[in-house]
Amino acid sequence: VIPRGPENGPQDLEMKQQRIGIFIDLNNVEMSVEGYNELGWSLDYSDLVTNLCDGRRLLNVIVYDSRPVAENRRRLQLHDSLKSNGFEVRILEPCYNRERSEIIQKEVDTSIVADSVMMCSRDLIDVAVIVSGDRDMRPAVKTIRSVGKSAEVASFPTVLSDDLRYSCD
Repeated sequence: VIPRGPENGPQDLEMKQQRIGIFIDLNNVEMSVEGYNELGWSLDYSDLVTNLCDGRRLLNVIVYDSRPVAENRRRLQLHDSLKSNGFEVRILEPCYNRERSEIIQKEVDTSIVADSVMMCSRDLIDVAVIVSGDRDMRPAVKTIRSVGKSAEVASFPTVLSDDLRYSCD
């Protein structure tokens, strides 16, 4: 992030002209807020995006998740709510892990990496904000920075990888 100068100073104007894309790993965020939900708190995704933009030009918000099982009505309702608030929601097919006998999320991290890198390398955005603490995002951050763009990560401290934290702008 460009440091803020005096109100309406040159740095502030430059920051406001930045084109920003936000890439949200929904499962990572939802797992992070579970403990807060028990306290009666909830995360407002629209407020989150507003705060992450910080006056910059928002070009896209893409939310990535695996298709939830039918019994997970809350997640299905969240997808619908996000869509109705203008978020693009990309649902990826989960896979079955035979060793653990469970359905697991797949392709979410790689989709975030591919999309954020592609948008930066094609000069569609100046700043990629990745909302995830997963260390698997580190290659995206490194590649985005190598093409002269900025990469920011937003995450709860409890799930933020140290390797990811230290590789961001």
